[in-house]
Amino acid sequence: MAFTLFNLLMKSYERLGQLKTSVATGGGTTTVVDSTQTTARNARFSNDKRDGVIFIPRTTDGLAPEGEYALISAFAPATGTYTFATLTAAVGAGDIYSWAGKLYPLYTMVELANSALQDIGDIPTVDTTTLDTDTGDTEYAVAVDWKRRVVRVWYQTNADSNDNQWSEFHNWEQVTAAPGVAGKLILSNYPASGSKDIKVEYLGPHPELSVCTSVISEGVDPELVVRSLTAKASAWRNRKLQGSDPMAIQFENKFESEYDARKRTHPAPRPEKKSKLFIFGDPSDW
Repeated sequence: MAFTLFNLLMKSYERLGQLKTSVATGGGTTTVVDSTQTTARNARFSNDKRDGVIFIPRTTDGLAPEGEYALISAFAPATGTYTFATLTAAVGAGDIYSWAGKLYPLYTMVELANSALQDIGDIPTVDTTTLDTDTGDTEYAVAVDWKRRVVRVWYQTNADSNDNQWSEFHNWEQVTAAPGVAGKLILSNYPASGSKDIKVEYLGPHPELSVCTSVISEGVDPELVVRSLTAKASAWRNRKLQGSDPMAIQFENKFESEYDARKRTHPAPRPEKKSKLFIFGDPSDW
């Protein structure tokens, strides 16, 4: 199962001690009704729930809105009704929901989630659509995103998506360019005749997470991302309090230490660049 922005946020709110879970007794696309939330105690927390986040981790049929979240706009303690931004389907009786208060605002957490992924580092990415071989050409303009570091290069020897028969280039050079300008990939020999795909593996930043279904690269340890986000969220909270709360300082130190420990044992994947072919002497003498 994919690890998405939904999973990352929900696990991080839980790690931060902000998540509470219950069962809906009814609802719609913009509401969750929970008759157990009508007590006086829950009425006192109505302000905390407003501007918080509602999560739907599990529905009775396993269909939408499972895996979705929304910003809470209101909570009515008299009926136990949460009101929030529209989901793609209605919440029904028996669906599991969770909510987190407004201590860590949703959109701040989304931004911190993207920052957490950037902090973990570049990830390996493969591109097979940008470049095609052109008989006689050895220099190709590359995508700007590749400029972090190209790792390996192949060309397609068979134009069949199910049997590409990739052949690796062992001698090539990556030439960079000014910011925002595509660099060049210089090959040491002519590629195969005709127009065939060129496959490039490169290190680049993780794609931005923006919606609940945004998928986090399977090559990145999910626990590492959760720890990175909780560390950043606790640091954000401590800065907001200007270091005035000893518990916030303890949380920041705790989560940062946990993140550092996980990063040492589960770092982001780093493929090694293969050695280039080197031939001694003049090939004409062979």
